[in-house]
Amino acid sequence: MSLLRRALVPSLAAALLASPAAAAAGPGRAPDAAPAYRCATSSRSIDTPSYSGPWADNWDVTVTLCAARSGAKVHAYAKVSWDGPAAGFKEDFFNDAYFTVRVQRGRSVLRSASFHGIKGRLENGDNFWGNHNGSYRTPVVTAHVGRGRAAAHGSLALDWRHHGNGYQRHAFSASPAR
Repeated sequence: MSLLRRALVPSLAAALLASPAAAAAGPGRAPDAAPAYRCATSSRSIDTPSYSGPWADNWDVTVTLCAARSGAKVHAYAKVSWDGPAAGFKEDFFNDAYFTVRVQRGRSVLRSASFHGIKGRLENGDNFWGNHNGSYRTPVVTAHVGRGRAAAHGSLALDWRHHGNGYQRHAFSASPAR
């Protein structure tokens, strides 16, 4: 076998056996690599409106919004954590609660999803005896954005029990995608 043929056959075989994902990723890039997320964290203290007694009743909520670009798509999610009041007993604070993740370009909402799974976590906290601390991570929301810039936005909507004023919405800082 000639020297040229010995050098050419293995490289040709490797090219033919390469997966479409590897070929699409391009030279020097790993196929199906996870996108690199950029995150922004913001916090706020939210008062329980139906209680005005002497004990601490605020919910200290911290939200980390993350966004990543992968080609023409932006992926976004939120991690919400809170330090709620220590009521000393199990209390139902909310009629409903949800967290909304939005992928936006400027003021235009490209994709939005609301996650109601946070309500049970807020009410149950990290134990049965009323220590209302915990966290919740939303599923990933994906939007096709093309070449433009986009960011992850998020808000927490709380419908307090015994309050009667419907949902209170609390917005948190946006995180731009790379």
